[in-house]
Amino acid sequence: MPESPAHQQPIPKARRGWLIVGAIAVLLLAGLGVAVTIGLRSDHHAAAQPRKFTRVPPGCGLVKPATVAPYVPSAHCTADAQYNTQLPNGALHRSAYWEPPESVKDHGRLYASLHADLSVTPLLRQFPTPKQELLQSARGNDRHLTDARQVRGLGDWAYITYRTDYSADNGTAELRTNWGNATLEVTYDGYHIDSHRHLTGAVDQRTAEAAVLSSARDIYAALN
Repeated sequence: MPESPAHQQPIPKARRGWLIVGAIAVLLLAGLGVAVTIGLRSDHHAAAQPRKFTRVPPGCGLVKPATVAPYVPSAHCTADAQYNTQLPNGALHRSAYWEPPESVKDHGRLYASLHADLSVTPLLRQFPTPKQELLQSARGNDRHLTDARQVRGLGDWAYITYRTDYSADNGTAELRTNWGNATLEVTYDGYHIDSHRHLTGAVDQRTAEAAVLSSARDIYAALN
């Protein structure tokens, strides 16, 4: 027959102390688990919030002159009026070219150009990474694809390629990226030329990629 409560052995003080400590530890761990869970949910929720831009600078204001200068010597910007407009559906489009004057070819130096094309739609949409489309473009006629990869830390996604023509006289880096309701494409190509206007080689991959990446960061920083 079970003993009545009056006859049960009391729990020793030392054991009671350990039980109390254990209970407190369980409560603390449970609270920590809730806090971590809430924190993770909050971080996930914040990271999932898409960006929606409503204002963009004019075409030639997309990239800072100081950013362009090292990559396009003596650059002059031209914004295509046909593409620097607001469409009937509310989308904003900007397109600009940075090119040097033809006389640069007489001095034996790098001859390069930069093109940026930006579209901002009124609605938030998720654009798939156009990897295959970009690779197909890079592998076009008379082109040798050297590198193609994803770039992390730029917008929602970014993909970059570098290619040369088969004679390796001209090098091109192309970047496509999306951030919220903004879609951006930046292209840079160039070649070295001597004072007799003879081609001496394509712009190297590191320079070409740095040009499009730094330009894209300028453009994203200008959006609001």
